[in-house]
Amino acid sequence: MTLIQAANFIKEQFDIPKTSEEIFDDFQNMVIEEYRNTIPLKPYARELVKWMKRDGYKVAVATANEIHLSEMVLERTGLMAGASKESPAVYELACANMRITPVECVIFEDSLRAMYTAKKAGFVTVAVYDDVAKDSWEEICRITDEQVVLE
Repeated sequence: MTLIQAANFIKEQFDIPKTSEEIFDDFQNMVIEEYRNTIPLKPYARELVKWMKRDGYKVAVATANEIHLSEMVLERTGLMAGASKESPAVYELACANMRITPVECVIFEDSLRAMYTAKKAGFVTVAVYDDVAKDSWEEICRITDEQVVLE
């Protein structure tokens, strides 16, 4: 369900005296507030990126999220950055910008669909465990080159 569909549903189900657009705007503002102030990085992400950059590795962030939301998190956390991850274009663009090939690139991911895409395009993949994807973790492990569980 999209946010606008959720807004329509809530308006209809609870007879809220706002338009669906106003409810949608309220949702958007809550999401923006979370991204701007709350949503954390994965454990050790900052340390990994800093280590990689210090040791001369090229680092890029590829996201399927709306870029303005991702930029809020990356700016707030000291890291700086969309296309759908169902197409390898997002990873290929990152490689092209860094002037490397897929076999010279390691993709760290927590999404099964994104892992399928990266593997199919010839990238080296490292799965990063996330509770959100726990039901697909076994399949993720089967298709990826390496796996990481951080606590």
